[in-house]
Amino acid sequence: MSEAAGQVEVPTSPVASELTALYEISQITVRGSEEELITDAMERAARIFGLRRGAVMDPGSRAVLWSRGFFSAEQARQAAGGLPARVLEYELCSGGRPLRIYAECMAPVKLRCRRLFLVFARQLEQALAATRNLQALEAAQKELRAHRAHLEELVKQRTRQLEESYRRLEREIEQRQRAERERRDLEQKASEARERELLERANRLSSLGMVAAGIAHEINNPLQGIQSHLWAVSKALPADFPRRRSLEMVEQGVKTIAELVRQLLYFGAESSGGRRVADSRRGVEFVCRLVEEEFNKRGIRIDSSRVVGSVRVCIPQRDFIQVLLNIFLNAREAMPHGGTITLAQDVAGGWCHLTVADTGVGISRKLLSRIFTPFFTTRPGKGTGLGLSVVESLVRRSGGRVDVESEPGRGTAFHIYLPLADRRG
Repeated sequence: MSEAAGQVEVPTSPVASELTALYEISQITVRGSEEELITDAMERAARIFGLRRGAVMDPGSRAVLWSRGFFSAEQARQAAGGLPARVLEYELCSGGRPLRIYAECMAPVKLRCRRLFLVFARQLEQALAATRNLQALEAAQKELRAHRAHLEELVKQRTRQLEESYRRLEREIEQRQRAERERRDLEQKASEARERELLERANRLSSLGMVAAGIAHEINNPLQGIQSHLWAVSKALPADFPRRRSLEMVEQGVKTIAELVRQLLYFGAESSGGRRVADSRRGVEFVCRLVEEEFNKRGIRIDSSRVVGSVRVCIPQRDFIQVLLNIFLNAREAMPHGGTITLAQDVAGGWCHLTVADTGVGISRKLLSRIFTPFFTTRPGKGTGLGLSVVESLVRRSGGRVDVESEPGRGTAFHIYLPLADRRG
């Protein structure tokens, strides 16, 4: 396979034939790293081409990946320029960083040897590309495994958080359900207590009404006789009679007793037979005229401008007037230094809502629940304690109700709800 003297066509190497050289070249395959691949390939090249010196380097960074006989990239370049006939040179471009091969043979190399070197270089280039791809794949798989592990940890953390949130939510739901059950139980107990209280109160009022009516009838007859005789004695005595003042005090006392008897009769007497419909506007005007003179003297102003239009309500006119009068008198006692009584009327849902509010001293919460109790008074010795009881009794008998709002120092408001007459008709 030799040619002219001093020239070599087949590489001078321990390899017996070109076929053996190709077999060696074919063994250049993927390795675990670039350095391992290049080292293996160049060791084979040394045997195939009879290398004296050689190097594989990165032209950009001038890093030497493999070297035999060269101590630097610059030395390899200088040898390639000074010994062109003996140097095999090739730039590997395999998708990553470019690498350059410098291989100095023992003797000048002819064309067949250079072609064989080209086969070697391209085999190395393909193996290098495959190795780089494998490394990239392994790096991607490693990153993917790390990312998967991270995701799994995040999922575990999130699962723990969700489980804790679910347990916390279960506890909150259980607490709310328990609180709701307790609230319903308390409301039911409170409702039952209110119903019992109302029933007991109705029974007490009914019993009291029957007793009061009986007592009132027994007292009323002799009381009428006493009043008649007092009037006759007063007329018969001279005007300058020295004890006339005492007689007038007796007459005033008898009138007070007569008023108490009249109020007691409201508890026991059924509603009178006649007309059971009242005109709210006419009733308000009548009571306002009735108390106007006395209230003006006490500095009490009445504002009824918000009672607009006549509303027919299901209550006898006499009882409606009595209800308003008793509330007015209660407001008068709550405003010893004057003030204002404001009336307002509203109609909705088959009901007439009449509000009577004063600017008096107000009622404490402790006493507010007792104001409709018969004979309860905050003015011992001055009141009978029946006025507001009569109000509640008359309104309830007519199918309505009375609510009250009050705060000490801010006055009191009575809310009277009466059914409309047209709703029943």
